[in-house]
Amino acid sequence: MTPAQQRDYEVQGYLVIENGFDSGKLNELSSAFGRVAAADELEDLPNGDDCFIHLMLDPTFFPIVHRIMSDDVQLRTLRGGLCAPGASELDWHRIVASLLGVAHEASTVCIQVQIHLDETPGNGACTAVVPGSHRFKPDLQLPELDSVEAMPHAEFLDVEAGTIVLLHGNLWQAQTGNRSETAPRSIRCDFVHCWMRHDLPDLSPAALQVISESHNLSQLFGLGEHASVAGYWERGIEGYPTSTGLPERRFAELGHVGADNVPSSK
Repeated sequence: MTPAQQRDYEVQGYLVIENGFDSGKLNELSSAFGRVAAADELEDLPNGDDCFIHLMLDPTFFPIVHRIMSDDVQLRTLRGGLCAPGASELDWHRIVASLLGVAHEASTVCIQVQIHLDETPGNGACTAVVPGSHRFKPDLQLPELDSVEAMPHAEFLDVEAGTIVLLHGNLWQAQTGNRSETAPRSIRCDFVHCWMRHDLPDLSPAALQVISESHNLSQLFGLGEHASVAGYWERGIEGYPTSTGLPERRFAELGHVGADNVPSSK
């Protein structure tokens, strides 16, 4: 993650990575997506093709996800999205809105990654965001709107095929209705911390075999020796510079907590 990307992410709450894949990789993903879509299994991508499993560690975006989420990053969801012509808009929302007891404006408990396989113009079910809204407190209510486009200060992300978008889980986001004649396709995955629940499909023996051959894939999919409750806090990604996440988390050593405190004389 470059210093410029970190500044953009922390200020805006999202990143856009253009030309994330070369034509060969994009064609591979598109072909695999087409096969899975034809079988009506877009909710079952990990079992549909191994390329979707390996995609979760793609060097274009995963090092950034790891830097944002920290060493204990884990995959929560992995699905395909296909928005047919005429599809309705998706109203403004926050991914983490149902997660209570967290100061979301000061925390990072989820980041969503959108991998766009097709061009998505403004009238073709494009993602809309309110930059900086990831720092809004939950009690700040959405304004009354009659359409997604009516949101003040919104940005509408027109993207080309191969673009990767990363969204903070607390960011106000929406999707415009698809008024185009095409059906843009995307791969969407949410990353959380290892101590949070995931919502992945039951994995086939073939998928489990692929995942088990990699420590980092096993970590992301919640498998392996650290999947037991006893190893709950020891799970971690390997091979990357250690990250405590963004915003930075700082911890005092346990032996020093309270060591310098003295009783008040007043």
